[in-house]
Amino acid sequence: RARLSQQHGRDVKSLSEETNAARRAVAERVKIEKSLAQAKIAEENAAMRQKLANASGRDAKALGEETEALRAAVEERRLMEKHLAAARMMEENQEMKRRLAEAGSKGRDAKALSEETEHMRQAVERRRLRDAEAKAAKMRAENAEMKRRIAEASEHGRDEKALSE
Repeated sequence: RARLSQQHGRDVKSLSEETNAARRAVAERVKIEKSLAQAKIAEENAAMRQKLANASGRDAKALGEETEALRAAVEERRLMEKHLAAARMMEENQEMKRRLAEAGSKGRDAKALSEETEHMRQAVERRRLRDAEAKAAKMRAENAEMKRRIAEASEHGRDEKALSE
């Protein structure tokens, strides 16, 4: 009641002592549980570090001398074959250049049509031009006849529209 007399408002603005004591007890218990959990994790981590430090590798990280010698022999043989292939390729290239030079000095096949074929082509071309000109002349004659008929029909009309006298 003494506390209530010090307050200015009607409602109570703070928690009771029992509630505050209960809150402090819960906070203390949580703090202890947290420190115990951290101690347990630290102990487990130390045990794991010890286990990892004592562990040894299961396999060798390097090849044996015999395997290394075999690999070196294979590499040496591969390089020798590569050099031989390069030398063989160089010889083949020189032979090809020689054959090309030799072929260039000799006559090759004709790059033009024979005279007979040329005459036949020219005859076919003349015939084609003559036929085209004849077709064009026929078309001109037909067009002229058509124009004459149209002009004649336009002069008289199709039928008489006026009465006869």
